[in-house]
Amino acid sequence: MDVGKGCIIADRWVVGGIETGIKDIDGNDIKTGDKVEIMGCTADYGYIGIEYVRAFWIYFGSDNGSVGWRLNKETVEKHKIRVIR
Repeated sequence: MDVGKGCIIADRWVVGGIETGIKDIDGNDIKTGDKVEIMGCTADYGYIGIEYVRAFWIYFGSDNGSVGWRLNKETVEKHKIRVIR
């Protein structure tokens, strides 16, 4: 899966439809597979995925390769995460 800027990650990290229990800055529920808008970094968007230990992540492409940020309330607020799909 292309997560932006030509960076590819395995599809297994972005399985769709799992509730994260976290809301975006507009109060919308965030689920795995959602495309989200990101502020405050070189990427404009990312995709919500899940790790083996059931931790949720935002995966996106950067100038130096693919990046993953842990999805939590602080990250949503700091980077104004908004579901766009």
